[in-house]
Amino acid sequence: KALNVNLSDIAAMGGRPLHALVGLALPGTVEAKWLDDFMAGFRSAAHQADVALIGGDLSGAEKVMISVTVTGSVKFPVKRSGARPGDSIYVSGTLGDAAGGLRLVEKGGVSGVVKAVRPLVKAFLDPSPRLELGACLAEGRLASAMIDLSDGLSVDLGHICEESRVGAEVEAPLVPISAALDCLARDPLAMALNGGEDYELLFMVRPAKRAAVEALAERFGLTRIGLITSGRRMVLVGPGKKRRPLKARGFEHFSG
Repeated sequence: KALNVNLSDIAAMGGRPLHALVGLALPGTVEAKWLDDFMAGFRSAAHQADVALIGGDLSGAEKVMISVTVTGSVKFPVKRSGARPGDSIYVSGTLGDAAGGLRLVEKGGVSGVVKAVRPLVKAFLDPSPRLELGACLAEGRLASAMIDLSDGLSVDLGHICEESRVGAEVEAPLVPISAALDCLARDPLAMALNGGEDYELLFMVRPAKRAAVEALAERFGLTRIGLITSGRRMVLVGPGKKRRPLKARGFEHFSG
């Protein structure tokens, strides 16, 4: 996970990762097996993404601290500032699964979790960066703006709107929710909107490029969930076309 969440940032600009460095600060009580297992997992994730682990640092500390830096390359970077009114809003995968997995882990760990909701635990512990999708969208010049969903749809869509100086309408019935989250949560939509750590891609598409993106929908699990609008407001459109403000209620860095 330490590597994959950083690879997701590369995916969000349509890049391809090249190198990784890992800095570890560990207390003296950490066993050698823990470090061996950590590095085995790190190397496995690096191999899957074709990333070279080229170095890093190791030092002592009172708590375990992990810092990962990833380099990459991109010919046509997709920024957060390119969305325009009339663009369609798309997401990959299903949303809220990682938040559901975190809730299960906090309630007592992984053991004993029923089969129906096990995918939620995996979504939280082992997210998959959407590197192939991001590169495909960038190299095909299909996405006008893009971000990875690390802090929650309501927060990360807000970043796109702020950088692009636009508004957005999200259609609640279209937000993709997994059967596993539907089994777990009383309000799965709230978790899908605000949960965070899904590391799926949220991106915008010009009307002229929409058919090309729809052709990729089955391959990458893409869903159109709304529309970019003029103005600066984010709106959630519910059943019966009822409208209410979509407030940023995901994770906010440095908030009180």
